[in-house]
Amino acid sequence: MTPPYHILIIDDSDLVRNLISRMVQHAYPSARISKVANGKAALDCFASDSADLIITDAYMTPIDGVALTTMLRSQDVRVPIVILSGDSGVEPLARKAGASAFIMKPFSSASLAKELHQLLPQA
Repeated sequence: MTPPYHILIIDDSDLVRNLISRMVQHAYPSARISKVANGKAALDCFASDSADLIITDAYMTPIDGVALTTMLRSQDVRVPIVILSGDSGVEPLARKAGASAFIMKPFSSASLAKELHQLLPQA
């Protein structure tokens, strides 16, 4: 049996982090979810505990989602990374940085689950 996935959620808004967490928990009921507020905390979390999937907001300080993706890909990290943003202009930057997917905000739970299941099959 496959162990539960570890999914890392990064967003500087508590409300959005918790909302995405609930959506992800619905899509992957056995997943272990870590939530952090910025890219720096995400790097620390990933270094200590890795992840099977990363979901990050595009705009945060001190390290935004695109910079985080660039940093992880430069370390040869191969896990799927999903960048979220309400700004469609971020998509080409996200793709260039190595994001596996870009999802435009706002999005539904169903559309998020569909995208995530393409990147990380249900265990």
